[in-house]
Amino acid sequence: MDHEELARRLARAITALREAVGAEEVEVVGHSLGGLVARHVLESHEGARVRRLVTLGAPYLTGCLPERELAIFGSADLIIPPPRRLRGRSVIVEGCGHLGLLHHPIALRLVAAFLEQRDTEQAEAARAAA
Repeated sequence: MDHEELARRLARAITALREAVGAEEVEVVGHSLGGLVARHVLESHEGARVRRLVTLGAPYLTGCLPERELAIFGSADLIIPPPRRLRGRSVIVEGCGHLGLLHHPIALRLVAAFLEQRDTEQAEAARAAA
């Protein structure tokens, strides 16, 4: 199964979740390939209902990240090494490996802080990072 089919399935799951709970938008956290697939959804027309995306150790295939994404990498990640130059809203957690991103206290604090931001704070942070 390719990433486009996975993205279609994720988009359908997001729609089902939104309908089940009555939410206009959702926030998505994806690890590794899951982050790459979620990024693909965010960049497509189906991503309009994703308020924010956090990727943990997700492959970075382009030079820029979506404005609504926080990309977190581990400095000791041997599977998806962190980028040499950070772009967009991205962070490297020192001493953290690929699976460690799922439970490292600093990574978890970064995820929580990003998801708790109000939309105006997010827009200001994106402008400052540009």
